[in-house]
Amino acid sequence: FTLGLLITASGIRIPMQIPHLTEEYCQENQRTHLTTAEAAAQMVRTLPLDDDAEVVVLGDTAYESSVVEHACEEKGYTWVFPANPERVFEGPTGQRPKLRSRLKDWTSLSLKTIRLRASTGKYADYRRLSKWRVGPKMKARVYYAYQEKRAVRNVGDVLLVFSTMKPDLQKATPDDVKILLTNATWLSLREVIELYSLRWQIELFFKELKSTLGFAQYSFIDFRAVEAWVKLAITTVLYLEYERIVHIQDRRLSEERRQWWQRQRLHGLCHAVRQQIGTEEIK
Repeated sequence: FTLGLLITASGIRIPMQIPHLTEEYCQENQRTHLTTAEAAAQMVRTLPLDDDAEVVVLGDTAYESSVVEHACEEKGYTWVFPANPERVFEGPTGQRPKLRSRLKDWTSLSLKTIRLRASTGKYADYRRLSKWRVGPKMKARVYYAYQEKRAVRNVGDVLLVFSTMKPDLQKATPDDVKILLTNATWLSLREVIELYSLRWQIELFFKELKSTLGFAQYSFIDFRAVEAWVKLAITTVLYLEYERIVHIQDRRLSEERRQWWQRQRLHGLCHAVRQQIGTEEIK
């Protein structure tokens, strides 16, 4: 499955999925075959959002492809991806060095130090941190980064961000330094790094799907049953998100209780709904 997660400014989480079907399966069942990148592009094009919505699309290297980037451009969306290892700078044939060639100049680059705390900043609500992870005592993540606007072959004019969490690197390698590229050339160095840090929320969410809802615990012969299982898990998430919104907006609850619902992720939401249903049954 190609899985996506839409996170709104208020922190609402809406999971989406497109099944990955083999070419053989598609031929046998009259289905359209899509690569992972093509499925992601379709997901971008069909997001249930207003035309004027401001959207930032984040993904790992698998989605740093022309088809996804073109879909974002068509919709007017910003995108931030780690650079494909084979990406090269624009230039005449034979004079197109790879983006990672800039790592050779690491010690001569004008690096800036960026400190980010997950509990602060404009994207804090997207993370749903527990109250134990909020406050000045939480250690900041420190990045050493550099940015430049360049033309990249088959992509166009982009903002490149080179960042690492390793101080005083004398010899930078692709394992040490993350190379990000984005079509939002107006963003600051801090904004790009802070935006991309939200991608970890996608990883956490699908880990929670597996641990809390048994998302990966299926074994079926018929793939249609697998699709139904995945849809059931996603429907459950949507129901839990609905319950969260209802309780956040319930003015009969204390401010402390509404804040509690605001912070809850899948595990906490499941526990709260089970408890609520159990209480209603006792009544």
